[in-house]
Amino acid sequence: MFHIPTFKRILCVDDEEIFRVVVSKMLEKDGLDVKAVSDVDAIATALEFKPDIILLDVQMPKFDGLQLLEMIRGTEALSRIPVVFITGVDDEKQLNSYLKRGAIGVIPKPLNLGRLSCALGVIWHHYQRAFPQFVYNFLRRS
Repeated sequence: MFHIPTFKRILCVDDEEIFRVVVSKMLEKDGLDVKAVSDVDAIATALEFKPDIILLDVQMPKFDGLQLLEMIRGTEALSRIPVVFITGVDDEKQLNSYLKRGAIGVIPKPLNLGRLSCALGVIWHHYQRAFPQFVYNFLRRS
């Protein structure tokens, strides 16, 4: 059985409420503490909740994921929190740009919800070993 390493608190940011609810339920079943919010509530919730990792949708109406990533990196209290993007974008150049801009991983949509916590665990493990490109390649092949 896969053991989720050292992170417990996840902030999930997505504009679709049903997605937030389903992701929260799946991750909570794996023993994680999850807050799920829309793009407009992301920064305030992150400051209050103090997540270990942020799961961030790329395409949202008010702020896109890259804008939020810049806001997170520009907020001293949040600047070191690892961010993982979730996206339906399938362009490899675009996906690589997310890693270059500071994301530690990218999980493609549609999500395999049964494997979400495992994917996050793999990303977290390799983030701690500083191999984000390996994580990206691993997830793209699965």
